[in-house]
Amino acid sequence: MKIATSSTKTFFKLLIYQLIFILSFFVILELSLRFLFDYKESYDGDTSCKVFHTELNYSTYKNNCKVSEKHWENDRWIDYQFNQYGRREINQKLEKEKIAIFGDSFTVGAMVPIEDNYQFYAKENLIRKKYTIHNYGVGAEQLDHIFNKLNSINLDEYDHVIYGLTPNDFFDYLKGDIKTDESSFQKFKKLLLSTSLSRFLLHESMSIDKMYYNTYKSRKPYSGYLESRLNKEWLEAVNNLNTKINKLPKKVKSRLKIFLLPQKAEVVSYRLGKYNDTYQKEILKICSKNKINCMASNISNLASIKDSHFPVDGHLTIEGNHSVAKDFADWINNWN
Repeated sequence: MKIATSSTKTFFKLLIYQLIFILSFFVILELSLRFLFDYKESYDGDTSCKVFHTELNYSTYKNNCKVSEKHWENDRWIDYQFNQYGRREINQKLEKEKIAIFGDSFTVGAMVPIEDNYQFYAKENLIRKKYTIHNYGVGAEQLDHIFNKLNSINLDEYDHVIYGLTPNDFFDYLKGDIKTDESSFQKFKKLLLSTSLSRFLLHESMSIDKMYYNTYKSRKPYSGYLESRLNKEWLEAVNNLNTKINKLPKKVKSRLKIFLLPQKAEVVSYRLGKYNDTYQKEILKICSKNKINCMASNISNLASIKDSHFPVDGHLTIEGNHSVAKDFADWINNWN
């Protein structure tokens, strides 16, 4: 009996030692990823630069506001500095022709220095004609917000008005009865990103194309634009673009141009041989119907870049922005 008791004590001691070793290993790994490899988020400056205007139903950035961010997927700090007009843009000489560009975080230039944002990189390095470009992009804005701006802001000083359109600009039209599911997804995502170790594992898994594609495709109905045939919900969502274009004042519509910006999911699907351009064709069909000059960024060029987008965050990397900038510049260089 004493022998059995002694064996049991030894077993539990070994078990406790193993648990302590495993726990210590994960604690050391967590601390190493957090502090040595910087798998954490840090901010400096005014984190409330973005302001939502309820009465106008769109957001702007506060004038002369500055915030810096070190995102856990990025290897550098990014400064977001907004000028006296609340725009993130390079100080530039006033040229004869002016462009106003609208859009979401892709247009703002999330995760990259402003000099590497596709439109400013194109302006400084690739566009033959000199333009002044004013960046009205605001992160997380949707189709309604963009067109509310186009209808509210005085654009008389601009020769061209560009909308940098992404598929997620239509997501607000797809929510319907699945808000609870999306809320659960966001809570799960928040949990996944709660530790440096989980961030590291998520980053590595989302760097695998098949893993990313299958995960993204499971997000119904948002991933519906990747299908070979758009379902009724997506067709109705996309048709809102046509409706809103038709409601624009003539003086704005006559200067409007649309540049289609690619999501990471589109690039990954191209690399996997599963890309469908149905969504793109629907947008271009609406452009043609309204006699609007539209251009889609070249998916194949982006697919040739190892990291065109950040694996989890999803925004364009510097290399991705430069690739899009070339398409953007080629388009503008061919304007009459």
